[in-house]
Amino acid sequence: MGVYRLKNLDCADCAVKIENHLKKLDDVKFVSVNFATSRLNIETENFEKIKKEIKKIEPEVEIEPEEKSREREEGDCFHTYLTYSFHNRSLLQKKAP
Repeated sequence: MGVYRLKNLDCADCAVKIENHLKKLDDVKFVSVNFATSRLNIETENFEKIKKEIKKIEPEVEIEPEEKSREREEGDCFHTYLTYSFHNRSLLQKKAP
């Protein structure tokens, strides 16, 4: 089973539309689209076809493997932590007049 992130998934109705469409395809053994997490869980033999089908339904949606999106999210969290730490450290070092 593959787990993917659906970037630019704007609404729950869009998620339902994608899931319902993919369920009708012969190549799909299992599919679940979660709008809240922007995740696609799918079992299929032809993922390239699935990507094309999703683009037909929602052209702005981008599909990323879960590992790639997790690395990006972890990188974003680390960057946020560093920014927060640096900013707070700067505030602590300033002394009131």
